[in-house]
Amino acid sequence: MIPKTIHYCWFGKGKKGALIESCIASWKRVLPDYKIVEWNEENYPITPEKTFAYRRYAEKKWAFVSDYARLEILAERGGIYLDTDMFLYKPLDDFLANGCFLGKEDAVHVSAGIIGAVPDHPYILACKKWYDEHPDIITPIPKVLTSVYEKNPDLQAGVNIYEQKYFYPYSAETVKRFDPKNPPAGAYAAHLWNYGWGHPLNRFFKKIGIHRLGTTAAEKLGIKNILKRIFGFI
Repeated sequence: MIPKTIHYCWFGKGKKGALIESCIASWKRVLPDYKIVEWNEENYPITPEKTFAYRRYAEKKWAFVSDYARLEILAERGGIYLDTDMFLYKPLDDFLANGCFLGKEDAVHVSAGIIGAVPDHPYILACKKWYDEHPDIITPIPKVLTSVYEKNPDLQAGVNIYEQKYFYPYSAETVKRFDPKNPPAGAYAAHLWNYGWGHPLNRFFKKIGIHRLGTTAAEKLGIKNILKRIFGFI
């Protein structure tokens, strides 16, 4: 069974905004019998041995530090990791019998806004290993989770991936329809797409819904890597 512990990360010592506070409040309201743990610089040592996290912390790329930290924490302790912009509608007890569970954010990508796992789960360990072996590759964690899953069929039987409606009923383009009192059919949670990574212009494009169009155009023009280096576009 997955432990009744919610993990979230808050690196950089910044002030939490109203949206984040409302999401955390929803966890406390919906999961009164769960332990909720914030991981930050005080209780999560970012040592040189954790090369990916150590380098991203030096670059003040807090969300990427969290990408590594969530995997290490789940591997060691088990529980459920939540992004700070994940709003809960319903209890998560229905998912505790899984060895590991995640959700799709679209038709292709496994996302990282909610990840549940027992300690030492092979898939979580494999994802962490990817970061350990590629400390200089900066890419959104959904691409890592999806790639590791697809390239390791021997791990797939132990991982349950739920369809979008469970945790990602809104896209970055449709999240404006979010209603905390009116959950979409079948939704246990809603990811609110409060982007905490990348260049401000990149985040703006995501907010207004043209990021994927721009990424596709950049690929066709052969300038994706240039944009990635300058703006953090993926």
